[in-house]
Amino acid sequence: MRHNYRRLFFEVIDNVSGMLQEQFLDFKDFAFLDLVNPHCFINWKNSVPPEKLELLEKIYGTHIKLSLLEQQLLFIHRDSDFHKASSQELLDYINNLNLQSCFSEVFKLLLLNATIAISSLSLERSFSCLHRIKTYLRNWMEPELLACLCWISVQRDILKELENISLLHPLILDKFIEKPRSLNLVFK
Repeated sequence: MRHNYRRLFFEVIDNVSGMLQEQFLDFKDFAFLDLVNPHCFINWKNSVPPEKLELLEKIYGTHIKLSLLEQQLLFIHRDSDFHKASSQELLDYINNLNLQSCFSEVFKLLLLNATIAISSLSLERSFSCLHRIKTYLRNWMEPELLACLCWISVQRDILKELENISLLHPLILDKFIEKPRSLNLVFK
């Protein structure tokens, strides 16, 4: 009996460590968000770091005009009125003064910064949902399938929203229809 608990413990730890690695896999790709980090403004008064702009162009290049963004950032980095405690305060400052049109590209980047969840909130929710997912019956499940079940449990609010607007069931059916099967899945 003790041997089973020990094996279960190590399987859970392996699964959680795999989720940790997956959660922070793309962390370096979001280094461009330092462009709107007020703590970095003092270091960049004379130029905008080109490596940060390259990262931004690689991921969101079609949505942001980089030359205009660079000019707006240079102005913001030099002006001490824009040096706030956080990027959220900078966003509020631009909103309160109605400067969205003057700093359109910086405003887009600030909104992007506000919407990208780099925090570990979903990972923390994964820890709490793992005890519901990892039952004795699911102990022998493939790690990929277990990880998918954890993500479904963590993102259940998105699934409920899709279900409420009647999009979930057609999406699932379309996904099943894509794969060749011996059963004829016809939905009437």
